[in-house]
Amino acid sequence: MAQHKYRFITIPASHYVEKARWALDLGGVPYTESKWPPVLHMLGSTAGLNRQSVPVLLTPDGKRLTDSTDILHHVAVNYTAGAHLYPTSCREEVERLEASFSKRLGVFTRVVA
Repeated sequence: MAQHKYRFITIPASHYVEKARWALDLGGVPYTESKWPPVLHMLGSTAGLNRQSVPVLLTPDGKRLTDSTDILHHVAVNYTAGAHLYPTSCREEVERLEASFSKRLGVFTRVVA
């Protein structure tokens, strides 16, 4: 039986995209990537999603995950290999560090880029 694939909407050179891609690959999630150039992604890649930023993950059952952290949580919950993303022994610390990196380092990196 063929596996249903996810659709992963991206732009190049985005640390948020790389974070989500890494999780998808680690979890063994079957996906096809729709790569868009920056700025043009707002015209076509996210049409109808009420979203102007990426990454976006469209699931086989129609869900739209529009944040890299949401994508990581989805992989961790739905794929056995993804369980390592949030180890039980230090889950709170991992989530705290991830939030800090996204809010502080991630925003700064976008400004510099």
